[in-house]
Amino acid sequence: MGQRSVLLVGLDALRPEDVGEDLTPNIRRFQELGSSVPNFRSVFPSDTRANLASLMTGAYPSGHGIIANSFWDPALHPDVIDCGNAELLDNLMAHGAAPVVDAVTVGEILASRHMNMATIATGSAGSARLLNPHGCNLGHVSIACHSLTSSYPHWACEEFRRQAGGRLPERSVPDLDVIGVAVDTALALVSGHCRPALSVLWLNEPDTVYHHRGLNAATTRDTLRCLDRQFGRILEWWLSEGRYDGVQLILLSDHGQVGVAGTFDFAEALRREGFSITRSPRDPAGCLFLGSTVGQLYLREEPRKIDTLCRALRQMPATGTIFVKESVLAGWPLPDGTFPQSATFIDHARSPDIIFTYAWQAAGDRGRDAGLVIDVANGDGLLATHGGLTHGEMSAFAVFGGDCFHQNFWSAQYASMVDIAPTIMKCLDVPYPFEVPGRVLAELLRLSPPGGSEEGTYPDTPQKHPVRATTTDAVIQRIRNQGSLYVDFAL
Repeated sequence: MGQRSVLLVGLDALRPEDVGEDLTPNIRRFQELGSSVPNFRSVFPSDTRANLASLMTGAYPSGHGIIANSFWDPALHPDVIDCGNAELLDNLMAHGAAPVVDAVTVGEILASRHMNMATIATGSAGSARLLNPHGCNLGHVSIACHSLTSSYPHWACEEFRRQAGGRLPERSVPDLDVIGVAVDTALALVSGHCRPALSVLWLNEPDTVYHHRGLNAATTRDTLRCLDRQFGRILEWWLSEGRYDGVQLILLSDHGQVGVAGTFDFAEALRREGFSITRSPRDPAGCLFLGSTVGQLYLREEPRKIDTLCRALRQMPATGTIFVKESVLAGWPLPDGTFPQSATFIDHARSPDIIFTYAWQAAGDRGRDAGLVIDVANGDGLLATHGGLTHGEMSAFAVFGGDCFHQNFWSAQYASMVDIAPTIMKCLDVPYPFEVPGRVLAELLRLSPPGGSEEGTYPDTPQKHPVRATTTDAVIQRIRNQGSLYVDFAL
């Protein structure tokens, strides 16, 4: 057996309930060969870029600072920072006054031990960058499949072009052409003589097809079958070659998705309540509102309005759970019906003063099914979404295979994206140089009995650890498990 390495395959937004013999027989087969975590959770907000940063740092947004897909931090940039824009992220990392990813990454730790890393991503170039923000300076491979100008080194880009037959795939919904080329390129890398210690293949489906075709459409089901066939190619290589050469195979998703019932213009609704609200950071008047996967309010010069703003939001039927930045309260109590941002680990210095999720609606607009009522800025054509704290958004998928892991094992423990980096490092026998919120998933490892912890010091049974809002019935369900605290969902 060769030196151990890790191949991590991400299927963006894959919902656990979509895995089964009908749509995904190869993924189902891998579950039977490895260790599965049915209680695997996203970090909040349950969007891709916050979760990719958690995946590669072992930290929550409170630690790494990628608090949403897009956010505002005037210390870094005068406009909204779209984390899907690799060129912007590169410029901010080179010239910004503060770190973009405010935590040490797996790529940096591996480079410090002269170990290689390769990432291939079919989504936005910015998402590809978040998998290894400093990869260019570290000599690592990073391929953003739809943006080779944001990729490096040259030989890896040329390998991708060769696998594509010289014609780069165009974006589409579903984005299946590029996924086949990405799998070809990943297999070429991991089966070569210079296999990276860590290879990450992040595929942007079924996320885009869920968003634009819906959760249960025929096109969505066909996309899931196609993804499963592509994973089946990776699985066959791993079963015939990779696992005998020390490759640990990890398959996971970063969040789930739920339906969209309708849209709501939060900015206009707040204006009608008498607040000065703008959607542009360049407009100095009043409070800045960003309606991305979660609602964000930056009070700027008007922090005294936080109580009345929260009261107005609570009265809007489209508002879900509200989180307030504790530092802006200056010692005053939390507004009624709200939670501190620390309850869900989003209390970073650049976090907005108010973050809120969108509400669930039992009957959708214009004949739509039940789902979330999202901000109008997200687009009226979106059929499914994520970012919030419903069970469907926070539930993700994870299976681990290789000689490090138990076979055909289903864990009763909770885990989340922050646990992946420490577990990868354990497989590679690389000590984590500092403490992070994530833990090694020792209950999955062969060095410990199935279901037990490595040290045997923590109870095996997950314990509920809820946080309740004042004067309302709102609850954030959290789980204390194996010495760690996980956000489960909001009630």
